[in-house]
Amino acid sequence: MRSKGLPSPDSATAGVLVEFYDFTIFGFAAASAFPEIFFPNLPPAKALVFSYLALGAGQPARLLGAFIFGHFGDRAGRKIAFLVNILIVGGSTCLTGLLPGYAKLGIMAPVLLVLLRIIQGIGVGGEFGGATSLLAEFGAKRKSRAFWMSLANLGISLGLISASAVFLVLSKTFATTGWRIAMLLSAVIVIPALVARYKLADSPYLSNSSGGSSLPECRASVFLEARGSHPPPCHGLGVPVDGLGRERNIRHLLHAFCRHSLGDHSTHHFCEPGR
Repeated sequence: MRSKGLPSPDSATAGVLVEFYDFTIFGFAAASAFPEIFFPNLPPAKALVFSYLALGAGQPARLLGAFIFGHFGDRAGRKIAFLVNILIVGGSTCLTGLLPGYAKLGIMAPVLLVLLRIIQGIGVGGEFGGATSLLAEFGAKRKSRAFWMSLANLGISLGLISASAVFLVLSKTFATTGWRIAMLLSAVIVIPALVARYKLADSPYLSNSSGGSSLPECRASVFLEARGSHPPPCHGLGVPVDGLGRERNIRHLLHAFCRHSLGDHSTHHFCEPGR
């Protein structure tokens, strides 16, 4: 039975699942279907390279999404960011599944393919951090906090497994029409996950913060304390000069961050720098 005060775990797990399912299905399609559908005028090798470039466009977009939705989640709330995340990823994936090929749209077909991939990557980039943050904030004072946070990681594995299973089932037709079916199937998970997230309570840190407008900001003393007496970092990068110092600084940084964010009493077991 779920502990009182914790968010519904399936809302976080299902959201991560569907977003990494979509992200993985795109990769399968890029290797098998996209070269002939979106780059038919190129030699097979070049068509495959351009297809992989379209696939890779989603990776830097994940970094952008992490910054955007990390800031947005802190200011407007995790729940709103969650809803926007899953709408972006589910919508972009379904639109990709409905996107006509080069034969109908010409050069606009691969352009729209890359654009949809970038939009998908932005949504995926903001998903995992938001899911773990929300689960950590709800479970900050509970012994089972690490377990609840692990459910976000479970969503990644389930997404990869689901995408692989769908690929195997549709393997005979995947390069022609199967990839479209696989992408449209994401709506089966998106809709219930969207409903679960709509009913989700927002972070207690948001509701308890002064003015109720944003989450408490991390203090600069966290980083000053984390540095301690270790070797000075490289200017502008925050990376210690020696490898041993790097490991110590990372442990102390994680410990200080967890302690200031979640409280001293809640970080002893897995954020302690001496471990």
